[in-house]
Amino acid sequence: MSILNSSSASNANKPLKGETIAILVASGFNEDETTKAQRAFMDTGAKIKIVSTEQGVAQSWHDTTWGHYFAVEDQIAAALAADYSMLLVPGGQRSLDKLKNSAHTARFLKGFLTYGKPVAFLNDAIQLLAHVNMADGKTVTGPAPQEATLVAAGATWSADPIVVADGVLSAVTSADNFADVIAATVSHFMTIPDELRMAA
Repeated sequence: MSILNSSSASNANKPLKGETIAILVASGFNEDETTKAQRAFMDTGAKIKIVSTEQGVAQSWHDTTWGHYFAVEDQIAAALAADYSMLLVPGGQRSLDKLKNSAHTARFLKGFLTYGKPVAFLNDAIQLLAHVNMADGKTVTGPAPQEATLVAAGATWSADPIVVADGVLSAVTSADNFADVIAATVSHFMTIPDELRMAA
């Protein structure tokens, strides 16, 4: 089963029309986080592309088993942060382990973080910030098992479920706050500086 990205026909109330959002995954990424974020982003008028280490398709993880296949639209080996306005990294340890094994992950992530483009890490995805040596001085949150890794990398840990600081959103999602996390991510992405907007 394949999920295809699409966008609404109407141009009204589309604050991110003309912008392109990268969703960085490998097989094993969290399906619920990804699909709910996709729907919210489409409502803003943004174009969404799956960037992955996988070729062709990447398979999500849903609850306790493998989920849907998502079409990969940009291979991370060739992907450039300059081609995107903002970046979302969903959780899912299987996905994150594969991303860590690609040397291109650090290059791609640092392209967003260095130039001040908005980035959002959901749940355990925050570990990638430490993996690419970009956690120092940042205030973040995430699942409790990630605290030691981030603090050792120089980050300040927060107990808040959603934290936005230095262009980075980090969040712990649950059934009770999923809507709040997605709304906060959309709001965070709308803070992209005018000079970094692709639609400018």
